[in-house]
Amino acid sequence: MNKIFLAIVVSALLIGCGADQGSDFVGTWHSVETKNRDVVTVEKTPNGFRVTSQMEGMSMFDMNIMLEAESDTLLVQQRNTKRALEIQENGTMVSYLRRAPKEMSKVD
Repeated sequence: MNKIFLAIVVSALLIGCGADQGSDFVGTWHSVETKNRDVVTVEKTPNGFRVTSQMEGMSMFDMNIMLEAESDTLLVQQRNTKRALEIQENGTMVSYLRRAPKEMSKVD
């Protein structure tokens, strides 16, 4: 009986640790390339992550999307689990929100 109780407690602790999954994405990111510069803002919400992507000087292409954390380094679209944002080993982020992937660096 004690082993079952211990297993339940450990499981609950492990589930609780996953609550901060994706927290490294929160903040503002700028694309590394200067042509058609993207600014991506990521906010944590109770339902996942709200992402705003803006192309400087082209507001008609602004995009708002809700994402969820698949891991500490990957956010996916909620409706189809397609990869959207991914943090690389070097600390940069790759955005797959537009037609071509863009490398981004964190501003704050």
